[in-house]
Amino acid sequence: MKPLPGVHSDNSRFLLPARGAIVPALLGVMAGLWEASLLYFRPRLSTLHAAEAGWVIWFLAPLVNALLFGLLGYLVARAFLWVKPLRNSAGVLAFGCMTGLLGAHAAWTYSLSREWVGNLTAIEDWTDPIQGLVVGLAAGLTLGRIAERRGYNWLHAAARTGPIWTKALVVLTLLLALGVGAHSIRSQAYAPARNPVPPGSKKKPNIVLITLDAARADHFSSYGYHRPTTPNIDRLAARGALFENAIAPSSWTLPSHASIMSGLLPHQHGADEGLPASMPVWNIAEILKDRGYETAGFNSNTLYGQAAWGLSAGFETYDDYRGSLNYNLALTVAGRTLVQPVYERFVRYDVFCRRSAQDLSDSVLRWKGSRSRSTKPFFLFVHFFEPHDTYLPPAPYDRRFGRMSNALARRVSFGHGIAPERPFTADEERDIIAAYDNGLAYADEQIGRLLRSIDESPDKDNTTIIITSDHGEAFGEHGSYGHGWTLYRELLHVPLIIAGPGIPSALRISHVASTREIFPTVMELTLGERFPFNRSTLRRHWNPAFLPDAYDKGVTSELSSGFQTLGKPPAISLVTSEWHYIHHATGRQELYRWPSDPGEKVDLSTQAEFQEVFHKVQGQLIARVRNSVRPWSAPHYLQALDQPGFSFLRELAFAPSTDLAPSTPGPRVGMSQAFFPRDTSKSPEKRIRSEEDLLRTLPYH
Repeated sequence: MKPLPGVHSDNSRFLLPARGAIVPALLGVMAGLWEASLLYFRPRLSTLHAAEAGWVIWFLAPLVNALLFGLLGYLVARAFLWVKPLRNSAGVLAFGCMTGLLGAHAAWTYSLSREWVGNLTAIEDWTDPIQGLVVGLAAGLTLGRIAERRGYNWLHAAARTGPIWTKALVVLTLLLALGVGAHSIRSQAYAPARNPVPPGSKKKPNIVLITLDAARADHFSSYGYHRPTTPNIDRLAARGALFENAIAPSSWTLPSHASIMSGLLPHQHGADEGLPASMPVWNIAEILKDRGYETAGFNSNTLYGQAAWGLSAGFETYDDYRGSLNYNLALTVAGRTLVQPVYERFVRYDVFCRRSAQDLSDSVLRWKGSRSRSTKPFFLFVHFFEPHDTYLPPAPYDRRFGRMSNALARRVSFGHGIAPERPFTADEERDIIAAYDNGLAYADEQIGRLLRSIDESPDKDNTTIIITSDHGEAFGEHGSYGHGWTLYRELLHVPLIIAGPGIPSALRISHVASTREIFPTVMELTLGERFPFNRSTLRRHWNPAFLPDAYDKGVTSELSSGFQTLGKPPAISLVTSEWHYIHHATGRQELYRWPSDPGEKVDLSTQAEFQEVFHKVQGQLIARVRNSVRPWSAPHYLQALDQPGFSFLRELAFAPSTDLAPSTPGPRVGMSQAFFPRDTSKSPEKRIRSEEDLLRTLPYH
């Protein structure tokens, strides 16, 4: 190979392209800083409280991009030097390729910074990076040709000044690596508790709230499931009260958790698929923190668990993915386009940044150890992402009850399994359910670690533990898989177990109950204020003198209108001790007698002998919603009650009671929240979802 003029032949084989990679590496640092600025300051949705990247992104993105750009720069320069016809123009061509890469990266970063990291198929539109590539390539070739005509050759210049830039690049790379390393060390530590309880004062009870993602009650062995999926949770149930018919406020993560934390229905608190939990009301953590509690939250949901979605309010310690190195990498172009596809193909079909149940429990136990000398009461919230899809827990739990292939996981996971292109075979159905049970057993094992740690602590007799789920999971019972699409029983029936001082042991409660009532229950357990909590708290169910009335015999659930963007209309439902009434925005209404038809296969809404029951339950639902405490932050949740020519909000909500919607005896929905003055420090935000945001919204909940 003929060397370039003035350059030794050995340099043309290795040294010249190696030094030519230095400039691309420095361009990579610049690209990384641009990427970090977008990810750190720019929320992926205009409605979010903040962006989701942590401070490590300022070190991680430049470091990763420097390595990638440098490697590509070396390969490009070497390739052009090996091709004889291009040898004399190698400098111009290599420079053009690098500026093209820089343009593509800049455009791609801007585009991906507004998409969902949880969506495994997000890389679909190549328009922006191709346009950036073309513009960058044209600009680079033009500038390179102009420079060449003036006697400047990029590769020659790189060879002459290589030692200087090499040293600068080495120093810069070391600083970036040190930043990443410092983050890894710092993320393992938690600050010790401060402001201990004054000597002589009575310590208030500790509260531990554990939620599992997508855990349906009928797959818990304590609820009669045929597999031993939850032995640790079963032992807790034997020490406390188990609610056999607990109902979730919605069928997906964010509104259900917002209801648990605030005691409000979704149309009251407003959390939606593009709107975070953000209201001038108090949640459990904020109230208890204000009353002297230490508050800590640990959340492994890859999307809605992020603080930007509002569930972190009131927590002094909130451990989400913002501090995860893998999650920050997953936000970058390199993570999305290189690491994620490789992980899906050769490891398992899942987001590579997913935090396992063991990782989460390790973090909780580290936090617990950091407060060993604290005398403050605490409120601890832990959300396990398991058994959420893709139903592939780590070994050996991936084979506990059966095994599911990567290909099947791809088909059934969010975005693919909602309405499968072809029906699953009997064997595939068996493998899917076995894999789901594997994930549930894995979560139970890690919950067992936390329960044992609490049992070994000095204040175990002063700690109340609550275990529940945000929603269930569908396995094709009504034509869909996953969750968030309907309000059938497989999605609303969730576990609810409470154990602690003053709670009867081995008690099974058959009354319908709502996980929304966890809020007033915690308020009564910790603050001791009886009214208005005593009438809406779960404790009333184990009070021997309790006589349920109409208010206690029904639970409302809601599904937002935002899911219309995904082809699923909004819906609202009421579950009573005997009936389940569902009203869809399409006008379709359903009625099931769930005690004798738990799979809700026989719709009784059109049968003549059930018309009286049908209208009675319908009126109960409307009355409950109408009787809910205002202001209503998200009245669009109630669109499911509208019919052609009839608007619930216009004709009923602001009108006197009618035969269709009689007054509901008992406390108003959300009355326990109304006990506290509105938090004026959290001014209502102007939350407007653009059409662009809605089209991008494909939640991985």
